[in-house]
Amino acid sequence: MKKILHIFKNIGYMFRYSWSISKSNYLVAIVNIILDTVEPLILLLIPARIIDELVGGREWSVVLRYILMLILTMAAFKLIRALMNVISNLSYDKCRIKNGFAYAEHFLHMDYENLENGAMRDKQMTLSMHVNAYVFIHQNFKVTITSLLQLISYSYIIFTLH
Repeated sequence: MKKILHIFKNIGYMFRYSWSISKSNYLVAIVNIILDTVEPLILLLIPARIIDELVGGREWSVVLRYILMLILTMAAFKLIRALMNVISNLSYDKCRIKNGFAYAEHFLHMDYENLENGAMRDKQMTLSMHVNAYVFIHQNFKVTITSLLQLISYSYIIFTLH
């Protein structure tokens, strides 16, 4: 039980730390979560409508509208993703610099005894290598929330089919 509590305290610390370092990365992550959740659904539902229309209605004007809608949707997603990649790269650079400044400030205010201690320097290197706000936001937070939302949305589609 203590290990679970310790894990949640660490996650809480990482949320606070990454929020203080880079709030803009959370905005980028939320937009990416929305894109990663909505895009597969649209790319699943529109072709299903095309197939339904080809099998059932056989109205070519409706089929062509669905195909045009699919092409425009895919182009819009590509454009939004390209824009988000540029914003994400800028946000990454800003976060990396702020992360370095946060460690430097922490180490500058450390007692001189700890700076001379070799074990403390090893801990500092380990900390600076493994505690990264950008990685936490984009590899932990974003991936977890995206997976959860995709699971919910796919489950909803499956349950509505039956």
